[in-house]
Amino acid sequence: MENMMKKISTVLFILILMIAVNQVSGAFIKDITTTPTDIRPGDKFTITTELTGTTCGMVVRFYIGDEEFSSRYVKDCGDSVDSAEWDLDKNPLDCGVYNLKVELVDDGNVVQTEERKLPIGNVPNIEIIPPRPNPDSEIIFRFIDNETGNRIKNLNVDIYEKKSGSESKATYSTNSNGEFTFITNRVGEYRLEIHSSKYCGSTDFFVKKKLPYDGPNPSNPVVGDLISLGVPAGVGVKYIDSEGNVYPLRNVGGINFTIEKPGEYTIVMGELSTIYWSERVPINVSEKGKMQIELEPEEPVIDKPMTIRVTSGGTNIEGADVRITMPNGDKKSYETDSVGEVKFTPIVIGEYTLHIEKRKYTTIDTKFTAQSKLNVRIIPTEPIRNQDVILNVTDQFGMPVVGASITIEDNGIPLITGSSDDNGEFKFKLPEEKEYTLIVKRDNFWDFTQNLRAYGAMSLLVSADYIEVGDKISLSVVDSEGKEITAKIVVERPDGIIDSVEGNEYIPERVGEYKIDATKTNYKSVSKKIIVNPHPLTVIPEIEGDLFRIKVTSREEPIVGITVVLRAPGGEEKELTTDATGTVKYKITGDGIFTISVNSIRINGDYESKILNRQIIKAYNPLFLIIPIIFVIIFAFIFIAIIEYLHKARERSKKKKSKLSNATSKKSSLKKGQTKLSSL
Repeated sequence: MENMMKKISTVLFILILMIAVNQVSGAFIKDITTTPTDIRPGDKFTITTELTGTTCGMVVRFYIGDEEFSSRYVKDCGDSVDSAEWDLDKNPLDCGVYNLKVELVDDGNVVQTEERKLPIGNVPNIEIIPPRPNPDSEIIFRFIDNETGNRIKNLNVDIYEKKSGSESKATYSTNSNGEFTFITNRVGEYRLEIHSSKYCGSTDFFVKKKLPYDGPNPSNPVVGDLISLGVPAGVGVKYIDSEGNVYPLRNVGGINFTIEKPGEYTIVMGELSTIYWSERVPINVSEKGKMQIELEPEEPVIDKPMTIRVTSGGTNIEGADVRITMPNGDKKSYETDSVGEVKFTPIVIGEYTLHIEKRKYTTIDTKFTAQSKLNVRIIPTEPIRNQDVILNVTDQFGMPVVGASITIEDNGIPLITGSSDDNGEFKFKLPEEKEYTLIVKRDNFWDFTQNLRAYGAMSLLVSADYIEVGDKISLSVVDSEGKEITAKIVVERPDGIIDSVEGNEYIPERVGEYKIDATKTNYKSVSKKIIVNPHPLTVIPEIEGDLFRIKVTSREEPIVGITVVLRAPGGEEKELTTDATGTVKYKITGDGIFTISVNSIRINGDYESKILNRQIIKAYNPLFLIIPIIFVIIFAFIFIAIIEYLHKARERSKKKKSKLSNATSKKSSLKKGQTKLSSL
């Protein structure tokens, strides 16, 4: 009985203690305000603290800076408490921003502390960018009027290093954006003071270096692991647990420590440093490393290899012991390889037990099931409404599965049911153009589920498969009954650009192959291709005297501005452009084979290119040959006449000589006769 009374007393004490704790934990400061809101030099003001929860009998203390100026007893639970009045005439405070602190105290213990900024006078809002400035880097100070929200321009400000005193001050003035830039190469604490008839205030700020550190390593330690952290010598380091307990660490240019309790911790570095900005790094210490497993495939199939992958925090775990107990009680032991994997082939249908363990990691005990696999083939793969569809069901070895339960659901309601025959087949028709759910089941097989859509049949009608650029084609879409239906029609141009067709007509603007697609919800999409050819060219070469005229037409219409390249027999090329009549002209300087290339350079894509050869033999006008012929004839006659004349003259000369010779001969004979007579 006495023991019973002790137990009851203990329980009552614990209940009273829990109630007390709940009362304390339920009391807190909800808000802090000042009256008046804007405090000017010479004003009187009070601080109002709004409380909530069970605050009866507690004390509220008020501080400005480190000075406690008021303490109030809480009479009514959850009430508001006002501080004593502060008279700035009797207790003056310089214009500036002060730290206001309010403490909620219960039985001498501080339950909660809240702090606020208390501006005295017209103190602008001062922004320091970046908020943790570094030496040798730009620091921007921005000043904003708290009442208007406008930036303050032409505001004079002094800055000096506190260690050097105000004698080292430098004066700056804000620009039109209410800003100025400050750069220093010295770390330390600085003071900024405002000098203005309208504004007042000052603020202290630090310029420090970014703290270099390395770690913690490992980043996800377990209880008892050696944790390493590299920080500059002289920088203070500590870690804090989730309850706020602080554990200082000794820094000798590097820190090694262990944590013996699992939980969430925060490593704090350089909190009191005047050289480096402090850093806070969260770290989670696990009781032991947590391993995760992945099965691939997620639904293991008998007589097919599977992979068991073991990781921790995304890192592959090598050397983990893996023990598998099969449904028949046989056991297999493995060890994960360098990528944290074990290859295993289940050979028995049923449930397998998986046990994985490794030092410093939590042990895993889990189960998985291995079954046969249903392979389902749908013929055709995209069935049309009311078309015969064959479902072929086989196992992982390709053997027909007989008696597989087949259900086709429409929005969760069974529409078609049945089972596979001796060939593993099931035939059916889908009555509407919509999406259905196919479910196939069989004992000792993994369930098979797949969405199955029945399509409506439609055809895309195109007025021509081959057209010329710029010609119009007509497009229409009809269903299986030949009725025209609306569908989305898009055309992919040769350059890859997609055109949407509005209406039933389309005009290709470029030469090439066009792909036309028609789509409609619950209908099988259809495609067609058309070839858009360039306009044909007719090239008509003509010769007029020594002028070579080339006319270019298409469909008997002259083509203006198309390029014609004429290559002469000697290799000379001449580039010409057709005029308003589609004609170019070229003066012939010789004969031979001329090559005519039309639209071969600076190509007009709307027209074909054409090359042809033309042999030119230079002809002469007989009329122009008469005069030289006449001259030749006259010359011949003259020449003959001269020859004749000379011949006759020669004959006459011969005759004269002959007569003279005869006379001489006679005369000589006479002389001879006279001589003879004389001798007688």
